[in-house]
Amino acid sequence: MLKLKKSVTLLIALSLVLSVLLTGFSAPSATAKVDYQKLKPVNLTWYFVGEKQPDEALVYAAMNKITKTKINATVDFKRIDWAAYDEKAKLLMASGQEWDIIFTASWINNFYTAAAKGAFLDITTLIKKYPVLLKSVPDFCLASGTYNGKQYAIPNYQALYAQKAIVVPTSIAKAVGLDKIKKFNSINEWEPYLAKFKASYPDRVTLEYNATWGPDYGDLPALGSIKYNYHDKVPKLVLGFESPEVLALARKNREWFLKGYLRPDLLTSENKDKDTIVNVTPVLKPGMDGELLAQFKVPMTAIPFMDPMIV
Repeated sequence: MLKLKKSVTLLIALSLVLSVLLTGFSAPSATAKVDYQKLKPVNLTWYFVGEKQPDEALVYAAMNKITKTKINATVDFKRIDWAAYDEKAKLLMASGQEWDIIFTASWINNFYTAAAKGAFLDITTLIKKYPVLLKSVPDFCLASGTYNGKQYAIPNYQALYAQKAIVVPTSIAKAVGLDKIKKFNSINEWEPYLAKFKASYPDRVTLEYNATWGPDYGDLPALGSIKYNYHDKVPKLVLGFESPEVLALARKNREWFLKGYLRPDLLTSENKDKDTIVNVTPVLKPGMDGELLAQFKVPMTAIPFMDPMIV
């Protein structure tokens, strides 16, 4: 039996629970039947990111009943809040402390940086022994968990597209008829609503933009960054300073700042979305209503402002 420490990583989100946990055991052949109850029991430690959820302990207990029955394993779920996750995950991996599964991505607990430092176990050969797992994830998706040609992570095969949207409290959206709009064709179409929000709610921030989170209005790189332009038939890297669209966006942000739509302390504020009417979400997806309700504590209306695209 093979017990993995410093082992499997997850990209983007948590999923494939049983498939991933199976990597903690000696692999059977494609046709062999294994009685996992005859194997030595193991306890796996799983670090992931998220806020505390109601009855989460009951969910963990129910999941452990399944894993105990299926593969004679239990799982110690270690949840870390969003604000602390990136730093704590890096410290965990650097400390030499034992763990089995951890959440990683390109945007938090950076997968490529950690893989380059040798934080993860090479599972290139191991996963080939589990055809059910390989069949459940397309090759192009599985490849996102590789570094230098070696597999270090099991991706979450979920929403493979991006569609940015603005989100507004439903009560406010209904008051101005915003709930009847299915899609904006450009950010310029927001402007009449921003003016209405500013006039009706002068004590609240109209549009979120601060030092730790600036809205990415569409598929554009930040001024000082490089990003693929997915609108070209052959995606090419675009430098923000050289993009006329980015420069136009910077001018628009300046215009909106002077009109009072953005918070005056945007260079120092870390108060994301708490007192803001319009926020931006990078991925509008099925089930988003529940996520927005959990985040903002009130029902929210989302209106996309770009076409969905595979990323």
